[in-house]
Amino acid sequence: MKFKSMNAVLVLVLLLSGFAASAAPALASSGGGNQIYYPAVGEVMDIAVVDSNLWIATGFYSSGSLIWANAETGRWAPQNRTATSVDARGRNLWVVSGEVSLFDGSSWTTWSTWTAQAKGQATQIRVDSTGHPWLVSSNAISRYNGTEWQRICAEDYYQKIAPVSANEAWMANGYSGLRHVIGSTTKTFRTADGLVSDKMVTVAFDAASGYVWAGSSDRGISYGNGANWTSLTTSNGLRSNPIRYLEVGNGSIWIAYANQPGTIARYTTGNGISHLELPPEFASNLVTRIRAQAPETLWVGLDNSTILRYVNGAWAVVTTMNGPAPRTTSRVFSVAGKVYSNGWEATSAFDGAQWQKVAYVFTTGAELGANNYWLGTSTGYLHHSTDGNIWQSTYLGSNVRVTHIALDTQSSLLWLGTDSGLWRYNPATGTVVNKWYPATEVSASGNYVRDLEVTPGGAVWLIGSANSWTGGTIARFDPASNAWSAFNQYASGVAQTSTGDLWFSTVSNWQPRVAGSLLNFDGGTWSVYTQTHGLPWGSVYDVAVDANDRVWTAGYGNGNGLSEFDNGEFDTYRIPQSISGGIWLNQQNGDLWVPTYPEGVLRFNADGLVSTAFILAAETVVESPDGSGQVLFPSGVLPEGTEVSIRSDLSENSGVLKGKSSVLEINWNVPAQQALTTETCTITLSYIKPTVGIYVPNTFGLYRWDTSAGVWQMMDAAIHNPARMEFSAGVSAPGKFQIMGRTYDVFLPLTLRQ
Repeated sequence: MKFKSMNAVLVLVLLLSGFAASAAPALASSGGGNQIYYPAVGEVMDIAVVDSNLWIATGFYSSGSLIWANAETGRWAPQNRTATSVDARGRNLWVVSGEVSLFDGSSWTTWSTWTAQAKGQATQIRVDSTGHPWLVSSNAISRYNGTEWQRICAEDYYQKIAPVSANEAWMANGYSGLRHVIGSTTKTFRTADGLVSDKMVTVAFDAASGYVWAGSSDRGISYGNGANWTSLTTSNGLRSNPIRYLEVGNGSIWIAYANQPGTIARYTTGNGISHLELPPEFASNLVTRIRAQAPETLWVGLDNSTILRYVNGAWAVVTTMNGPAPRTTSRVFSVAGKVYSNGWEATSAFDGAQWQKVAYVFTTGAELGANNYWLGTSTGYLHHSTDGNIWQSTYLGSNVRVTHIALDTQSSLLWLGTDSGLWRYNPATGTVVNKWYPATEVSASGNYVRDLEVTPGGAVWLIGSANSWTGGTIARFDPASNAWSAFNQYASGVAQTSTGDLWFSTVSNWQPRVAGSLLNFDGGTWSVYTQTHGLPWGSVYDVAVDANDRVWTAGYGNGNGLSEFDNGEFDTYRIPQSISGGIWLNQQNGDLWVPTYPEGVLRFNADGLVSTAFILAAETVVESPDGSGQVLFPSGVLPEGTEVSIRSDLSENSGVLKGKSSVLEINWNVPAQQALTTETCTITLSYIKPTVGIYVPNTFGLYRWDTSAGVWQMMDAAIHNPARMEFSAGVSAPGKFQIMGRTYDVFLPLTLRQ
C-alpha cells in the first residue's frame, strides 16, 4: 500500500507486515516493488548474544535460517543466510551452515567448509576463551587460529564440542562416548572408563570446577575431570534420562531434556538437582537451547521458535518467530483464503497472520468456482470442501501424488495431474474414469505432470517430466479426438492468458533446446524471448499471468528475482534469495508468492502490499512541505516491521525535508522553495539513540533513481560519526532520491515537517 502526501515532492511509503505483533519480518523495497519475507522457522537450534542483539539459528536438523532479534523489543528479521549453529565473543559473531561465516558488526567474511577443514556436514561452532572458533563437522574437528583453519582430529562421529582453551576441548561423540583433546594428544572415554553411557550428544565445560559435563541420549549425565566420573540419572533427581542440551553459567549447570516439555533442570553444588518450570503457556514445549549470560540471565529457545528470558526469578517472552516450517518451501498455492507452502517433507498454511504446519502433505489446490475447493496430497488423497473448513476425502490409490487440479472446461469432470500421468476424475461418483501416460503417448520425458493448463476449448497442455525436480516435455492432449502431440521444447512451468495464449518457462541447465527462455504460443505461432530480447534471467523457473494478462517470471542466472513482461518490455525486481520452486499469483490483489532458498516464502507486489498488525506507537504525522495537508496514522494500527521510505524529487520546488524521532533524524539541506536544477545538496541520516548496538543494516541508506535501469541504486555514503550512526552523501539535482532500507526496529513516532 502506498501512502502519498498532498504534495508530489514528499512521499512516505509504508510496507505493511502480515505478522502478529510479537514478530516483525524484514521488509525490503527493490526496483519499486514491495516485499515481505517469511523465513522458514522451526525449533531454536542455537542462540548467540551480542550486546542487545540475539542471533538465532532456527530450523530442523541440518536445515536452518539465521534470524536477528532485538533482545529488548523482540522485533526480529531474517538475514538471508542459512544457519545451524551460532556463537559469539565480543562483537564477533560466528555462523555455521553450508559454510562458515564471521560477522564483525559491519561486514561478513566467509570460508567454505572445505577451507575450514570440515569433513562431512558442519554442525556446530563454539568460540574458546581466546576468541577463536572450533568447528564441529560429522567426522572432524577444526580450529581457526586467526590466520588459517587447522584440523585438530578426525575419524570419529562428532556431535558437540566444549572448548577449554586454545589447545584443549571436549567432544561428545554420539555413539562412541566422550573425546578429550589437549595439544596433539587425544583420549576417548566410554562406559568402561566410568561414563554413564556411550551415547553422548551434548557437552559443556565448567571452568570454575574444571569439570566437563556430558549428556547422553539414553542414560543421563556424567561429569568429571577425566580421572573420575560421577553420574546423574533419574535416581538423582532428573525427571528423565535422555538429555538434549547442557549449558554452564551463572553458577549452575542448566539441563534441557530431550523428552520432558515445560521445564529446565538445574544443578548446583551442594543442592543437587532442582527444576525451573516454564510459563504455563509453554508447558507442552521442549527446551531446545539454553544460553546463560552473566550475571543472572538465561536465554531459552523452544521447539516452537519462541525465545524466553529468565532473569531475577521472572520469565518474559522475548519473541515468537513465525514462518513456514522447514522443508515446506518448494511450491506455493492457495485455497479457501489460505496460502499453502509445500515441500518434500511437509506443508505449511498461512491464514493472513500466522503460519502453521498442517497434518497432511498438501501438494496442490484449486478453487473451481464458488464453494468448490480442492486439495491434493502426496499420499493418495483428494480433498473437497464447500466452505473451506469441512473436507471430504477420496482415496485415489497408494502413494499417488496429485500435482495439479483443473476443471474440464467442456464437462463437470476434473483433470488431475499426478506423478503417474494425466487422470480424469468424476466428482459426482468420486472415481477416476480415465488415465493417460505422457511418456507412452508422446514419448514425453516422464509421466510426472509438472504443470498443466486447460484451454477454453478443452485441450489440455502439460509438462511431462521424470520427477518433480527436473523439467519436461511440452505436450498437448485433445480429449475430443483423443489425440496427443508433443513439442520439441523442454519446460518447467506453464500459464495461460485470458485470451488463451500459453506461456512456458524453461531452465537452461535442464535442457539447452532454448536455453533460459520464455516461450509463447498464441494458438498458431511460437515466439521465444531470451536475454537478447531483454529477459533478465539466464533460466526461468516458473511463470504466472495476472488478471491484466501481464506475464510474470521467476528466474535466476544474472541474479535472482521476478520480472514482469507487458507490451513487449521487461520490468525487473531483484531479490536476495534464490527461487526454489513454483510460484503462485493471487489474481485478486496481484500478490506473488515465491518459495525461496534460504528456506522461506517471499510475498511480492509491485504496486504495494496491503496488510496490517498492531503495535504500541504514538500518532505519526506526515505533513506536506507547504503545510497544505497531512496524513495521520493513529496509534495502534501501524504494522510492526514498518519500513519507512522518504522520497524527494529535487527537480521540483522542494521544501526542507526533515524528520526526527527518539531514534532517527533525517535532514535534507535543501533551501526552502528553491528550484534545484544543478545544485548539490547533502542528505544526512542519523541514529540518535541506536537500539541495536552498532549494527546498521547494509541495505539502509541513500538511494538514487536510475532512470536507465529502472531501479533504485544505493549511493556511496560517508559515515562521519560512527557513535551516532550518522552518514551523508552529496547529490546533484535534478533527480529522485530516497532514504530506504531494512530497519530492524520501527522508528516511531516519526514526524516529518518543513
